[in-house]
Amino acid sequence: MYNYTQHDLLITPEKYQMSQFQGKKFLGDYRKNRLKIISEAENLNNQELLNNLSQINDLRQFEKIFDSNKIVVKNFLSQLLITYIDTQSISYIDIFDKLLKKFENKKKIFSIYNDSFLEISPEYNDIENYVLFSLCCNIFYLFTGNLRYLNSALKVNDLIISINNHSYNFVFKKLLIISLQMELNNVKILCEKKGLD
Repeated sequence: MYNYTQHDLLITPEKYQMSQFQGKKFLGDYRKNRLKIISEAENLNNQELLNNLSQINDLRQFEKIFDSNKIVVKNFLSQLLITYIDTQSISYIDIFDKLLKKFENKKKIFSIYNDSFLEISPEYNDIENYVLFSLCCNIFYLFTGNLRYLNSALKVNDLIISINNHSYNFVFKKLLIISLQMELNNVKILCEKKGLD
């Protein structure tokens, strides 16, 4: 059994520190956990998933990144994805890394930060921010090969799955499925490199 999604991780965050690798059975349980969520999706490779992403133009409504010295997370993450869709490149990696560090420390993504990345909004329950963050982590991992992005994608997807309410709008459900499939592909490729296939 994959234990990391058995309770709501927004209420009781998982620390993940010093977690022991539990072998192939653990990887199998992890895979079943993810496939349960994306069972209605096609089995696509990363390039097909990224091509699928370009069909999602609804994110353009969130294009304004900075608003009077504050960072609205949904706008910022949407802009990262739009930039990827338009240019096949990643941008604002330094700002994204600050958000990643905040998530790693608190296991929460607040809706608004100031330009020093201090929370200025108490709201952290917007699941759409977590879905966008997960997708950005997977894309950044593909571009950089830096395991901290894959590590954060795994943690944030555990958090998303652990929340019992999966009533997202269509766009964010599709984004979540793309992100989960990318994560599974990334983990599979990493396992093959490490001889764990």
